[in-house]
Amino acid sequence: MYSNGGFAHHLRLLEAGAGSAGLVNDRPGWLTGLSNWRNFEVGWCEPETETEQLAQVRASSICLSH
Repeated sequence: MYSNGGFAHHLRLLEAGAGSAGLVNDRPGWLTGLSNWRNFEVGWCEPETETEQLAQVRASSICLSH
């Protein structure tokens, strides 16, 4: 399973779980723990607006902090 880069990255995000911090499209964010096959739900560390909601983003847009 881990030989496919995209699938392996998706699994690493699942394993990291809720509260894991990282960059989401170059913005600081965190995983909420909710996901589906295509997207992960993220929250923002620094929302751009007061009403900015959680977002659904593709795994490829998320880079976990080490």
